[in-house]
Amino acid sequence: MTRRHLLFATPQLIYLVSTIFPLSGFCVDVLQFVNPLIGSTNGGNVFAGATRPYALAKPVADVDGQNTGGFATDGSRITGFSATHDSGTGGNPSLGNFPLFPQLCPESDVNSCNFLIGERATHYLEDSVVARPGYFEVELDSGIKGAMTSSDHAALYKFEFPARDDQLHPLVLLDLTDLWKSRQNASISVDPESGQVKGNGTFLPSFGPGSYVMHFCVDFFGGHILDNGVWKPEAEEIPNPLSDFDGLVADAEDAWREKLSPISVDAGGASEELQTSFWSGVYRTMISPQNYTDENPFWNSGIPYFDSFYCIWDSFRVQHPLLTILDPHAQIQMVNSLLDIYKHEGWLPDCHMSLSNGWTQGGSNADVVLVDAYVKNITGIDWELALEAIIQDAEVEPLEWAYHGRGGLRSWKDLQYIPYLDFDPVGFGTNSRSISRTLEYAYNDYCLATLAQGLGREDLYDKYVLRSANWQYLWKPDQRSSIEGNDTGFAGFMEPKYQNGTWGYQDPIACSALASFCSLTTNPSETFEASIWQYQFLVPQSMSVLIGLMGSEEPFIQRLDFFHTSGLADISNEPVFSTVYLYHYAGRPGLSTKRLHTYIPSAFNTSHGGLPGNDDSGSMGAFVVFGMIGLFPVAGQDVYLISAPFFREVNITSPLTGKTTQIKTVGFDANYENIYIQNVTVNGKPWTKSWISHSLFNEGWTMELVLGNKESEWGTKLEDRPPSWGEAIV
Repeated sequence: MTRRHLLFATPQLIYLVSTIFPLSGFCVDVLQFVNPLIGSTNGGNVFAGATRPYALAKPVADVDGQNTGGFATDGSRITGFSATHDSGTGGNPSLGNFPLFPQLCPESDVNSCNFLIGERATHYLEDSVVARPGYFEVELDSGIKGAMTSSDHAALYKFEFPARDDQLHPLVLLDLTDLWKSRQNASISVDPESGQVKGNGTFLPSFGPGSYVMHFCVDFFGGHILDNGVWKPEAEEIPNPLSDFDGLVADAEDAWREKLSPISVDAGGASEELQTSFWSGVYRTMISPQNYTDENPFWNSGIPYFDSFYCIWDSFRVQHPLLTILDPHAQIQMVNSLLDIYKHEGWLPDCHMSLSNGWTQGGSNADVVLVDAYVKNITGIDWELALEAIIQDAEVEPLEWAYHGRGGLRSWKDLQYIPYLDFDPVGFGTNSRSISRTLEYAYNDYCLATLAQGLGREDLYDKYVLRSANWQYLWKPDQRSSIEGNDTGFAGFMEPKYQNGTWGYQDPIACSALASFCSLTTNPSETFEASIWQYQFLVPQSMSVLIGLMGSEEPFIQRLDFFHTSGLADISNEPVFSTVYLYHYAGRPGLSTKRLHTYIPSAFNTSHGGLPGNDDSGSMGAFVVFGMIGLFPVAGQDVYLISAPFFREVNITSPLTGKTTQIKTVGFDANYENIYIQNVTVNGKPWTKSWISHSLFNEGWTMELVLGNKESEWGTKLEDRPPSWGEAIV
């Protein structure tokens, strides 16, 4: 491993890393409720360091433990400080390129210093960690203190070494590696006059094929380099590093206040713990995707370019719908970036990071992100181009569908489902997930039908809305399920089916929390990262049909209850989110709120391990935020399911229209005994439906909910339930 180091004579050093990559209305500073360390252990994988909204520069200390997001509060050791990271990603650690490591060497000869990761790794003082929006600080056991902040593309670090000892000499090591140790090749140079270090390396993305090139430039300030001078940059984002540190922190804080400013909350006595979970959740949804404008070496379309869509299978459900409400300008740029990728790479991505394609986990779920923006009247997007891109996903199979598009389209069109052990003469990919892909392709086609109808293409609507019913071909009405030999009492589950129409078999509890986890590569199955028990509920276009297949409302509710109380439900993974609210479709919206209160705050809290699983680019945070607001988005549809808020009042001002939405409660109880909606008014008029459209936000409506301690008749009538399409075909 090639490394570069500079030996310093002074105890304080500030250096700049420039990365080049091919208030609420209630007079409260909401930043006091943002804790970036939530989810910094126990598999949350959050980025806990300093950043601005959607910024590329993300400096933090990297550890040798749970280091997917760089830093973790798991008691592991610090191995370096690097300036680029992703947040809330699973699998291999992401980015963390070119870490710098400060240390004290026992002699002036650099050969006496520690260079290998295992040798230099140093514990940190737990009580020394300070993490807040735009700022991160930590002290190593060696006595070296590190503080950092950032602009959008550059990181500024400040190191303070212990009092000078003639026998100890400060050294900063630069290691040409990344968190995953995936470097393929690299080059580096040190200017003999200024001490400036710059170079590049080729690395592997953490969840996908291909490679990417990262460049770096490191400049040192405030420390006397024994054999070099100090170089002052002329054209960087941080022109005066010695004096700009505090100003950068303040600017980052102001940027976060501005991004969070559309929301104001009257907590009504709700605990600081819940408020911290709420605001920290909002904060994490705006860390990624990242704005890579002018950093894409392959093309420049003259529009903002976003990357780190990691992965859309996770984020389409709640994160992007939340950004559509709180930061529609950024969401417009993200949607246009997806279309820009389509124009230049030929396909919409399902996962895209480090300027590389990631693995496709299920369907072509960028389709859902685009259509969700369409049905919510987001402007500034070429919808005809969007239609073209989504039709390609639905009709044209790429040769290698492992990282974009859909596979098995010949079977999808001929058999109306993805077969178990499908024979696919057109393309290739991981030949698994036949159940979950069938369900997702069906919903992707429903979203396509929605966009086609909106654009006046009734012929396309008729074609794809019929294909959206294909999930029913995998419903096996006599299939039963047992746990440890005991029948669960329910009949009818999705099951894999061969090309000849005969049934295969997957135990309905396989891939659940009661069995082994099913990943894309290490343990592939016919459902992805969740069981048949979980996937059986994921047909948001046709819930009334599903309820009928399960025997009517009461058996459906009993099945939902069993799912959520038996250990089968996995709240640590995104497919479970919607199941918390499915009682709405059976005419029992109060049970959705009741179920939500079993997960918040039991599975979501403000401890360092306060997330039940991987944050997935802020998806866990977005789930909490929607739950506390009292709404849940059905992504791809103009539908929000209404539940009881966790605060007395929430106001949201649309950055697009300037109109303010008010969600008020009557009878709010901070002890949460009154969690059942008794009645609702919208703009002063009775509202009996258990759902509402995005006009709530676009037009700035006022919704008032009267709460009580018992279920009521509100939202229970058939005509007041959320929309559902289709009829049983099997």
